[in-house]
Amino acid sequence: MSRSRHISLERAETVTLGRSQRLDAAAQRRATLEEALAAALADGDAETVSRLRDDLRTAGGDEW
Repeated sequence: MSRSRHISLERAETVTLGRSQRLDAAAQRRATLEEALAAALADGDAETVSRLRDDLRTAGGDEW
């Protein structure tokens, strides 16, 4: 037996917007970390570079 449930259009829009806003916040955090990393690299601050790379890995960026 199949189980399904009706979701109203308003609820569906809320769920979609909520996910979109979370993704936007994650992208903004990542951009902020990348900018800080670039500044630390330019300054030659190895300790801060190391910390920011760890933060980026935690945020889902493994390319560093």
